Amino acid sequence: MPFIYGMIIPTIILDISLFIYQQTVFRFDGIPLAKRKDYVVFDKRFLKYLNPIEKSHCLYCSYVNGVFSYAMEIWGRTEKYWCPIKNSMKMKWGHEWQKYFTDYGDAKGYKEIINKLKEEKDKNIIKSCFFQ
Repeated sequence: MPFIYGMIIPTIILDISLFIYQQTVFRFDGIPLAKRKDYVVFDKRFLKYLNPIEKSHCLYCSYVNGVFSYAMEIWGRTEKYWCPIKNSMKMKWGHEWQKYFTDYGDAKGYKEIINKLKEEKDKNIIKSCFFQ
C-alpha cells in the first residue's frame, strides 16, 4: 500500500505542472485547452455498494488515472501542433490525435499538415487573445 499511495505526490506535481504548462504554452501558441474535468472524474464515490475504505481507494485511482489521461490529452495536442508524424512502428496505445498525423516518411504530407496547422494556430491565437 505505501508504494501505491506514494504515487500521490508525483501525481500532484504532474497535475500542477500540466496546469501551468497548458495555461502558458497552449495560450501562447493558440492551442485549444483540454478541460481537466473531462478526464479527472470522481463519480465512483456515489456507488452505494462500496464501503468508505473502498470509496477512498476508488477516489485515489480516479484521480491518478484521470491525471494521466489528462496528461495524454495535453501531450497529444502538443504533438498535433508540433510534430504530427505517426511512428514507424505500431504503438500499443496512443491518443486520438494520431489519426490526424501524417504517415512516417511522408515529407509532402508533413509539409501540408504543418502549413494547415500554422493557419489554424494563427486563428486560435487571435481568438485566445481577444475572446478569453
